[in-house]
Amino acid sequence: MIRWHVGDVIGCSIDLTDLDQTRIGYTQNGVDLGIIFTTTVDPVKGISPSISCDWLQSATFNFGATPFRYGWIC
Repeated sequence: MIRWHVGDVIGCSIDLTDLDQTRIGYTQNGVDLGIIFTTTVDPVKGISPSISCDWLQSATFNFGATPFRYGWIC
């Protein structure tokens, strides 16, 4: 199990090059956690990013409007 701590940067990248084998991977503070899974993406429905937090947790999202702290993995 991956443990994270306050201040960690969790990155997620999605390779949409092949919609039948879309790869999704993660990083933690710039360390590649690998491709976690592959899936099929419906080109009409697309994908919707989401997160689940406890009531005392918070997150900041960066969809590319500002430079990423760490690089891509896919």
